Amino acid sequence: MTDIVYGTAHTLQGFEEIIALQQRNLEEVLTPKIIEQEGFVTVEHSLSLLEQMNEPYPHVVARYQDKIIGYVLIMLPQLQETIPILIPMFEKIEQSYFEEKAVKDYRYFVMGQVCIDKDFRRQGVFDGLYSQLREQMKSDFDLIVTEVATRNRRSIKAHQRVGFEDLLSYAANGEQWKLIVWKMKSLLVFEG
Repeated sequence: MTDIVYGTAHTLQGFEEIIALQQRNLEEVLTPKIIEQEGFVTVEHSLSLLEQMNEPYPHVVARYQDKIIGYVLIMLPQLQETIPILIPMFEKIEQSYFEEKAVKDYRYFVMGQVCIDKDFRRQGVFDGLYSQLREQMKSDFDLIVTEVATRNRRSIKAHQRVGFEDLLSYAANGEQWKLIVWKMKSLLVFEG
């Protein structure tokens, strides 16, 4: 859809629209059939936490007619204590290796959540959000790391499609998770 514009969240109204979209897609408000077919989000953010996470790198959003219809949240490792359900993920990141190097030794950030309004799914918005995210972050980071519940098959397939690779699987908080990683650019260093 050519009328979708990608950019960043930077206003109170934008953060409120992100929260409204998130609220409509939390697992606890969806039916089992919708969860299976469309996926879900797990973490519920407060307005103040969204604002805190938005600095110094703003969240990436997709807008249609000036309304946010999709988002990707950015979470820096120094905020890992702010969302208790994510602490096990950060512990696994600390123990993980990617291409024979500790993940913690890369310049990485966590993709904190991705969500697209149901009326705009299957139209390339997921790919557009990640393309915008990569463009925005590639000069400062080597990797994007995130986790997806293994029963959220739609999200796993979408992340694989754009190029995420599996790091490991683990259980935490009564859920099975896949920890996945995406290279921002080639990690090869050529010496002259």
